[in-house]
Amino acid sequence: MSANRFILSQVCLPAFLLPFPPFILSILKNESLCPKGFISVYMLYDKDNKKTAMTGFNYYYAIQKTKEKNKRHDAEIESKFIISRKDDDLKKVEEINYSDHEVLDISQFEAELIKADKFDSEFNDNVFLKTMQKSIVSEALEIRKEVIKDFIYSALFYDTNNLKSPSDSLNIKNK
Repeated sequence: MSANRFILSQVCLPAFLLPFPPFILSILKNESLCPKGFISVYMLYDKDNKKTAMTGFNYYYAIQKTKEKNKRHDAEIESKFIISRKDDDLKKVEEINYSDHEVLDISQFEAELIKADKFDSEFNDNVFLKTMQKSIVSEALEIRKEVIKDFIYSALFYDTNNLKSPSDSLNIKNK
């Protein structure tokens, strides 16, 4: 395993992508180093396996994990990406609708490299960059699924009047 196998990236996710409760969302927005309407997420990309190995919302945790994985005493953010919808009409900031958690298709989104502090040959390699961008978008949508699943579970757990199903308790339409 090379000493620089794992690349730490800061990814700016649109806030509408993650349906956190408003209080948590406001904390994440305030702590974000991204433009308004975006949340900072830190993703550790595994160059050998060509996939995202770890995702977190805490910068210091991400740095520590990068040090551990690369077995080095130093670590830094090597790149910054911003995720947006490909369709210009859909790039506007959206409101979260907790009762309708649509399934989003990976082909609707793109991860644009906006900064690379180290211009290693990987970032100049178009194939590597495309693979990394696809992994970042895929991981962002996986985070969304987990947040939605947790939100539905919480709603079901606290809904003592109607325990039919998570979809029924949140008025979610089955697709």
